[in-house]
Amino acid sequence: EALGPTQAITASNRGYLELKRRRYDDAEKWFKKALSRDGVQPMMYANLGTLAIARKNFPKARTLYAQALQRNHKFAVAHWMLGRIDASMGQIEAAKKRFSTMITVAPKDPRGYLELTGLHLAGKDYKAALKVLIRAQQAIPGHPQINRLLSQIRQPGQPK
Repeated sequence: EALGPTQAITASNRGYLELKRRRYDDAEKWFKKALSRDGVQPMMYANLGTLAIARKNFPKARTLYAQALQRNHKFAVAHWMLGRIDASMGQIEAAKKRFSTMITVAPKDPRGYLELTGLHLAGKDYKAALKVLIRAQQAIPGHPQINRLLSQIRQPGQPK
């Protein structure tokens, strides 16, 4: 039976509560209830993807986040999580591409910029990191974490 929008949100919230309590079977039950509502499907697939990550089932998580993107290709959370999965599996170029896509679809969301900057810094590509941070500062002026990273990279004696 399909839930109304309010009931779907309530079921999703209940799923997250159960996920936080590490009651994964209960979380799955609530997330699947919420998924029965078409209007919130992308987020509900992402919720199930988060549950799959908690269960350390990364292939299933990847599939669920991809299903969220099939329903809304601009769904930033799915790009973010797929990028994090790629990075954790050592697929750095794929992760960079995913975070770049996230920046394009959600330019006001700092997570894409921060993740991409982190990958550039880990690879000691300071010019690329600086470029991303400047773009981030233009899109999200005053963001404390972006500003802090930008000032650290620009300090005298720091690699450019």
